[in-house]
Order: sequence, then structure tokens, then C-alpha cells
Amino acid sequence: MDRVREYRRRAAKLARELGDRELLFMNVPGSSRPPHDQEDLIRLVDEVAGLPREGLGTDILLDFLNSAAFILLSAGDRERAEALIRESAILAERIGQEMVGVDAMAAVTKLLDGDLGGVIDTARSRLEASEALGNQGQARAFFRTLATRPLCYLGKAEEALRFIDEGQGSTNVRLPPRAQLLRLLALAYLGRLDEATSVIDRLLPLADLEEYAPATNQLAALEAAVMVGHLEAVQTLSPRLNMLAAMPVVQNSEFTAPARHLGGAAALQGRYDEARAYYDQALEACAKIRFRPEIALIRLDLAELLLEHYPEEREAAIEHLDFAIAELREMKMQPALERALRHRGLLKA
Repeated sequence: MDRVREYRRRAAKLARELGDRELLFMNVPGSSRPPHDQEDLIRLVDEVAGLPREGLGTDILLDFLNSAAFILLSAGDRERAEALIRESAILAERIGQEMVGVDAMAAVTKLLDGDLGGVIDTARSRLEASEALGNQGQARAFFRTLATRPLCYLGKAEEALRFIDEGQGSTNVRLPPRAQLLRLLALAYLGRLDEATSVIDRLLPLADLEEYAPATNQLAALEAAVMVGHLEAVQTLSPRLNMLAAMPVVQNSEFTAPARHLGGAAALQGRYDEARAYYDQALEACAKIRFRPEIALIRLDLAELLLEHYPEEREAAIEHLDFAIAELREMKMQPALERALRHRGLLKA
């Protein structure tokens, strides 16, 4: 990761020396890096966004707009990100060109607002359009990445799993790392805990996972490990992913709040004050970009923690729980809603 950062700095320096605007636009990476790199990226986005756009190739400009929007979202600046998303959509419409990146950003805006069905519809439309053009591989990867979490949140993890497994069967090759981790997540949401545990065991020793998948992709492994109670995986992954705690991860490979999963990992290990601090951190990060599904899930997790381990804060727990129930019901996040309602029923009893 340090090498990537250094190469990017060198490329930017060379582009400035040569007066090569195009190279500077191309130097903004397609996905956000962990926080140790974030300040550099924000400075680069600020610099490049202020440069003249005239004469740039359309593909280069669209790639920049979408990449920069992802970076700004993970940095907590939704307003500037959405301005770039709008510019991207207008440009794509003007030239009559359908772009995967433009579709992805439209879907991410829907995800932030809790329109989970809209995210799935956008991913499905892109899949159908791309398959009609014979570009099945890219289209299936696009659908997997965007739709798996929303499907799981809506109680349709079986559909997500079926789609991933059908992709494996149609290509007769091993699933790429990201797809395998999303498959693991779907298994955990389906409650197929033995199968999910077996997948995690196959990834052990998890020290190898750093080469297997980038840190942001490993969030799915941590979430699944918390759900199945896989203590070894949690203890191995948590320190590695702690660097992501201060930010929401909203990029072209993952859409979630790392601190929420780190909070779950801490609670699983009996470190309740630490878990609470993570949940507070997750709420702060997600509030900046109004990340509605994550905020509801964080507040449900926080309510559960307070009810079980902080009985003197029952009122605060109930407030979090009632907020979560209202939001989860409106977003049709059925599995989490049922979980929340069980707590409400126990409180009434």
C-alpha cells in the first residue's frame, strides 16, 4: 500500500512538471484507499477538480468524476460527491453513452437514502443491458457488488447466493476473491452458520487474506465472522481493519460502516466499552453522509449492547431501538426488523 501511495505521488509530480492535465486526471484512483492515504487523495481531488476540463477525453473525465465522488463519500463529504455525480450523469446523457461508473454512482445514492429496491433494480438493468451486448462477466461482477448487501438486508440472501453460484457454474472457474467473500456474507445472513464457518476456516490462516483481498473487501469476512461467532477470525481481522474505523466505506467494491463490524467484533470478545465506542464512531461517520441503512443497523446494535450490558441506560436503549424499528420497517429491511421487534417484545413481556 505504501508503494502504491509513493507511485501515485511520483506520477502526480511528473504530470505537474510536464503540464499534463490528462495524466493528473487519470491519477485519481478508481477506489478509495485506507485512511493513511486519504488526505493525499483529497488534496489530489481538490487539485484536479479545479483544473480546466476542456479537451479532455470523455472517458477520462467520467472516470475521474466517479472515482472522485467515491473518495469524497468515504471522506464524509456527500454534498461535493453528489455535485460530481450530477456532472457525470449530465455528461453521460449528453454524449448518449451508458457507463457502468455512472450507473454505480446512481445506485450508491439510492443506497445511502435507503432505497434498497432501487439499488437492485439499477444493478439488474445494467446486467440486462450488458448481457445483451455480450459483456456478461463485467455485468455479473457489477450486479454482485452492488446488489448482494441490499438483497441480504431485504431478506433475499437466497437470491444473492443463487446469483453468485450460478455465475460460478456458467464460467466453470473459481470465483474471484470478492465474489467468494460476498458468498460468505450471504451464507451468514441465511443462517447457514456451519457452511459459513467452513468457508472462514478455509481462509485460515487469515494472515493470508491480506494478499487474497484488499482491506475494504475483508469487511465482509469480519461481518460474517461476527455473525457466526468465529472468534479466531474476529481476533485476526479486527486489528487489521481498525484503520478503517473512522470512515464509512463507500466505493466501487464495498458499501458499509467498518466501525459497526468492529463494534460487533469487540462485543463478541467481551469488550463492551470498546464496542460502544466503535458504534459511536460508526454513527458519527455515517451521519456525515446520511447513510440511512447503516445508521439504522448501528442503532439496533447499540440498543442490543445497552440492553444486555448497560441496564442503567435502558431508556437510551429503547430510544435507539424504536428509531431502528421505524427506519428498518420503512426500508423493508426484514431480517434486522424482526431482530429489533423481538427485543421490543421481550421488553413488553
